[in-house]
Amino acid sequence: MLDLVVARRVLLEVHFALRLNPWTLAAVDKFGLLILGIIWLVLFLLCEEWYRRAAALSLSRLLKRFAVVTAAQVASLGVAAGMILLVI
Repeated sequence: MLDLVVARRVLLEVHFALRLNPWTLAAVDKFGLLILGIIWLVLFLLCEEWYRRAAALSLSRLLKRFAVVTAAQVASLGVAAGMILLVI
């Protein structure tokens, strides 16, 4: 969920950096949040199924998959933080 909040901030920072029309900010914010929320929901459901399959096999496989997903989330937060620093 934290990724969604950071992705929204990146979206708004990019909007400001590109100096787009200020009247479009509300639309970018609302539609961006909607699209990001849908992406988050799809990824959540895919991860849940991936975890469920791993749990049926073994605990070690579940822990490995958890580590992969956690590493991907940390990496996406790092990329988003880097983008914010580059834009500011």
